[in-house]
Amino acid sequence: MTVPSHPFGLSVEQTSYPFKILPFDGILGLAPSVNKGSVLHQLKAAKSLPRNVIGVYLSEDTHRSGSMDFGGVEPTHIAKDGQLHWHKITHESEWSVGIKDILVNGKPLHICDERKDGLCPAVVDTGSSLITGPSAEGEALGPNLHQE
Repeated sequence: MTVPSHPFGLSVEQTSYPFKILPFDGILGLAPSVNKGSVLHQLKAAKSLPRNVIGVYLSEDTHRSGSMDFGGVEPTHIAKDGQLHWHKITHESEWSVGIKDILVNGKPLHICDERKDGLCPAVVDTGSSLITGPSAEGEALGPNLHQE
């Protein structure tokens, strides 16, 4: 895959923490294509992909790598008889989506019930395998994550 005319940055010095313990050798920003500094913007402008879609698989198993599919979605990461769900982004410059709730041991925490339309904002960060959300609702998770 070729990304024409994309600016590239290089770090020549970095701290040992946390980079010494993280298993990666670089970062590639994948902001939505509306962001002109994004690799995806360049790919879309050059018509380099069969479809303007990226599939991201974030593994919860630390012994199993995640993956990215530029131009489609890798069907092997969809459960047999499972459905693929598409979510609209709420801010065109980042992968921000609305989430209804979080389940712990299969039980809903109802952390977004008081929000407009019952949705909390969340940002999916493909560079760190994190999903971030609002602080107040995130703090409500703390006691629930350590239940036996």
